[in-house]
Amino acid sequence: TAGDIDYYDKLITQLEHEHDIPKGHFKLMPLIETTAAVMDAFNIARASDRIVALCFGGEDFLQDLEGLHGNPPNAFDYPRAVIALAARSAGVMPIDTPFLDFDDEAGFIHEETTSFEMGFAGVLLVHPSQIPLAHKCFMPSEEEIQRSREIVAAIKEAEKTGSGVAVLKGKMIGPPMRKRAEKVIYMDTLAKRLENNDV
Repeated sequence: TAGDIDYYDKLITQLEHEHDIPKGHFKLMPLIETTAAVMDAFNIARASDRIVALCFGGEDFLQDLEGLHGNPPNAFDYPRAVIALAARSAGVMPIDTPFLDFDDEAGFIHEETTSFEMGFAGVLLVHPSQIPLAHKCFMPSEEEIQRSREIVAAIKEAEKTGSGVAVLKGKMIGPPMRKRAEKVIYMDTLAKRLENNDV
């Protein structure tokens, strides 16, 4: 609960003070894995400045829900949406539940691509072989990167002519599309810097 977070925040603050550790040094990533926690996810997400992410614990959630793990796991749709919304609105990252079958690459890619589309920033992993798959799922595709460059270019061209409206391939482009496009380009630039150890 949010009250649990507040309690541990104060406890950690006391320990930091006692051991001459800068206040706020330790961060929290609450694991949302009960039905009650899902229903209170936003309050949990903003209960402490130490929180950097909300993580979804799908298997424990299913047990609490008394639901079934289908293929795909339809029972995950609602809690995923709630956790993504709660985390993003509180300014922290939503992290998806682990994909447990580390031999099923296609299943991992399908499920985590869906999570990325829902707003998740990453996924908890159960095996090192899933690391490159996660990188693939939680980064924009080449097609999205190219489209984002076209969106930014079209907006800049419209601004040069004094137009308040940009159009790309017959569709109007507004500020939300520009923000998303700029974020995609930034993510692509950051990924390339990480690949080259330039961060």
